[in-house]
Amino acid sequence: MKTPTLKNNASAGSWLSSVEARSLLGAILVLFGCSLSARAANMTLSAVLLDSLNGTVDFSQSTIGSGALAVSNTLAPGDTVFIEAHTRKFLILRNLTQGTTANPVTITNTGGQFVIEIPTVDDAAGHGMVLGGCQHVILKGTPGTGYAYGIKLNGSRYELGNSAPGLRITDNGQSVASGNWVGALDVEVTGIEVANSGFAGIMAKSDAAPTGYVLDGLHIHHNYIHDTETEGMYLGLTTVNPAHTLANVEVNDNLLENLGWDGIQLNTCLTNGKVHHNTIIGYGIQSHEVSFKSPGESPHWQNDGITGGKNEVDIYNNWIEATADGGGAGIFLSVRKSHNIYNNVVIHRGDSGPTNIEPGVYMRDDNLVAGTTVKIINNTIVTPEGPGVRDQTTAPVYYYNNIVAQPGAGYGYVESGAPFTSSNAVHESTVAGVGFVNPAAGDYNLTASSPAYNAGMDVSSHGVTTDFVGTARPQAGTYDVGAYELQPTTIITPVAWGQGGGAYCPATGAFDEQPTWNATAGAPAGVSSAPHASTATGYANRYWYVDFGANYANVRITEMWTRYRPSSSGNQAGFGTMWWDADLDTVKEGPDATGFKFNSAQGLSSSGSQQWVRDADFNGTPKTPAARYLIVPTGSTVTDRANEFAFVGYTVP
Repeated sequence: MKTPTLKNNASAGSWLSSVEARSLLGAILVLFGCSLSARAANMTLSAVLLDSLNGTVDFSQSTIGSGALAVSNTLAPGDTVFIEAHTRKFLILRNLTQGTTANPVTITNTGGQFVIEIPTVDDAAGHGMVLGGCQHVILKGTPGTGYAYGIKLNGSRYELGNSAPGLRITDNGQSVASGNWVGALDVEVTGIEVANSGFAGIMAKSDAAPTGYVLDGLHIHHNYIHDTETEGMYLGLTTVNPAHTLANVEVNDNLLENLGWDGIQLNTCLTNGKVHHNTIIGYGIQSHEVSFKSPGESPHWQNDGITGGKNEVDIYNNWIEATADGGGAGIFLSVRKSHNIYNNVVIHRGDSGPTNIEPGVYMRDDNLVAGTTVKIINNTIVTPEGPGVRDQTTAPVYYYNNIVAQPGAGYGYVESGAPFTSSNAVHESTVAGVGFVNPAAGDYNLTASSPAYNAGMDVSSHGVTTDFVGTARPQAGTYDVGAYELQPTTIITPVAWGQGGGAYCPATGAFDEQPTWNATAGAPAGVSSAPHASTATGYANRYWYVDFGANYANVRITEMWTRYRPSSSGNQAGFGTMWWDADLDTVKEGPDATGFKFNSAQGLSSSGSQQWVRDADFNGTPKTPAARYLIVPTGSTVTDRANEFAFVGYTVP
């Protein structure tokens, strides 16, 4: 099983999901002799019951099933519908409306993972999972041993003109004229995996809605969607005059990979849309011609990272990466109402098509409403195929604190319309010119030598007060440009240090009297209370270790320093080649810690005072530990004049 990784899950730890919050509230109320509902009437949908119902459950009925399998339907607000762990081809749940806004009904797996899977892509029964006419519900995958997502929707029907999404959120299938039509309302989806869908991964819309219907309340978060035939998410209608609109839509903390068409498509959310903290890697990997075998269609369309029209939406803190040919714009907007676009990282690799040279961000009008504005603030746009931004909207655009690195050959950084207000941009013809930490490894943090460092304007009045990973802005008195705010360097004290292996080399004094960092002098400040103390590392052919803790990957090391005892002079022997390792057995199993040195001063002048001497400077490309432990072999020749070591750097959230 693959364990997916979000590039940015800063929002995940800052708030409870609706499910968790309600569970916590329920536990508190139970503690005081109360409950969220008058009584619990939970329901379990067993595999055998679902088989008897041909995979379709209508919750408007007072009894679910018949005969010995019959289950009384007395669901009330706050109750739970449990789906027994098993595998089946499809599941359709209709008219589940017993919940309320305050106390929705939760649908979740029990006893293991619930899986939808089809044997072949053209299986006529490959409907995926459908929530039809469900209101005030939470579809929640409960994780367990061996699976991170309690509900897995692995495959839905692929058929020309009749493909099915992995999960469909829609109406109950009744006609409006019948008087029995019920639309979706207040739906939350979390903790599910959707893979290999014949159409979109998740689709939410109604093609048969009455005019004026609003799908109000849609929250899709902490899901894993991958290898879809078309869109990762297809939310709302794309027609010119849609029968219904959306409101209060939030899409966050989802991981989407290898998507045939658009990553996230959101349309007609006229009020309070938010798309944030999502990771989209690999979109537009299948063209219309490839995926539907339709000769004559443009082979490159609906191939954008985040796209939509007729919305009022904020798009922020998303990682949007086109990884191969076919990927279009990172963000493509048909503007009707106001948009705020900030703290996004947009990366383009590959060729979007011979006649479709795509920008990083694209905007055009779509029934523009008076008073609409577009704000593009503190984004990092890297190697767009065309310009960084192509503005074809007539709405006022405010373009502040953005990085565009290496636009396509023959294209400018911005193709602006009017009115267009720009300030404090960093536009560089090469990626290297921006001064990123390690762009080849996907690290677009800034170095202290970057032209984007401390080069921004104060945009707090526009609501941008943190960066891509949640670091407060500004850190050094002035905003940085781009999605990342550089944290000021400081002394990085290891979690632990000591002897490696069985031979004596305790290293007890290596980091026991840490200095402070003097930013003005650019050097550590502080001396030992016992000037002639030892680091206890001066033993030939031994090992000692440095422990950076469980969060070692968040550490950035910019410099290494050694403090020497008074009267130290000459050349110091240093240590052997250090390496990274996951354990302390001194068997080299990880990569070299290239450039790492302590106790390496050459030509040291004798002094009656303790001296700090820099051993390594990584400010141009800060180093990230490759494993938890740094193993230090002392080597065959040692000197013992050091009384303290220090790492300088910063940590990222």
